[in-house]
Amino acid sequence: MKGLKTAYLVLLLLVACKKPSEDVVEVVSTPKDSLSSSFETSIYVLNEGLMQHNNASLTTVDLTTGVVDDKYFENLSGRKLGDVANDMLLHYPTLFVLINGSNTLEKIDIVTKKVQQLSVVNFITKKGSSPRQLYLSPTGDLYISCFDDNVVVVDTASLTIKKTLRVGKDPEGLIIHNNFLYVCNSGGLDFPKYDSTVSVIDVSTFKSVATITVGINPSSILADANGYLFVQSRGNYDKVDPALYVINTLDNSIVETLPISLNTYSQHGDSVFFFNSTTAHIDLFDLATRKVIQRNIIDASFIETLTSIVFDRQTSTFFLAESYDYTSSGKIYAVGTDDVIKYHFTTGLIPSKTIIYHLKTN
Repeated sequence: MKGLKTAYLVLLLLVACKKPSEDVVEVVSTPKDSLSSSFETSIYVLNEGLMQHNNASLTTVDLTTGVVDDKYFENLSGRKLGDVANDMLLHYPTLFVLINGSNTLEKIDIVTKKVQQLSVVNFITKKGSSPRQLYLSPTGDLYISCFDDNVVVVDTASLTIKKTLRVGKDPEGLIIHNNFLYVCNSGGLDFPKYDSTVSVIDVSTFKSVATITVGINPSSILADANGYLFVQSRGNYDKVDPALYVINTLDNSIVETLPISLNTYSQHGDSVFFFNSTTAHIDLFDLATRKVIQRNIIDASFIETLTSIVFDRQTSTFFLAESYDYTSSGKIYAVGTDDVIKYHFTTGLIPSKTIIYHLKTN
């Protein structure tokens, strides 16, 4: 394919989990994970890029061949991804990518290679809505939180905006539970006057039915198996510490406040692997017991700036994204549960979201 830039994954053999240095044996090879040959594994990395520089990008890796494509979107579409990529989700075979600064949603069919774009625009102001985060409902509708204080609903088949609803200031994380949409209103653009609410919306009528007050600057929301929601408040990065607020969805009451930060995490059921910034390790938090049940699983202190964590159960591998600054390429490190780096590869600028997909071939 014209313009395709490829590289080979670097397999780090028998190396302790530390940043690779000159004394590390590096072999050009294809990584061999503990995965059956009946699967083909792909990695998708969304690179945020620098604001107003139009350099957001998608890096893809085919683990069967070890080939890295650092211009995946450009090679498919013939154009750049845009300005500041914020979120991505895969609903096979469709990859949705949200571009905040460009006010666009990209719909990519990873099988047919067809690309479609939707402009996320406020119909009242006629300006871009600054889309922030994605959530795909069980019915197939795509919900987008936008920094113009709205949530929009997108019909994924026609790629059109169906509905728009005003919520709190600068909404971010969102989730549907028992036919209600919960939206974290961060107020992140109104520093130091952060918002501290969660909007509750009836999905069937798409109307607000309640507002829950939590800590300032709520950013993300998780659900456990018992009907409780967990809202992460980031605090104000100064005198107000992060905290996790537990919501009983039967009456939307706050039942517990936990002094913990799950800002960089990977959730699998009630298990949440998260970065402990105090120890620079990956710990395990259990939503059911609301306690940290395992500490120091992975030593992530070799990472300069950790931007995301993904734990892949099928290969028992942590994928850690590293960003150096606003001008240098990032890296993804694949680290086993034995705390040994399996391989690493270079990404675009500020890798912020990673998806691992295993396709069964027979």
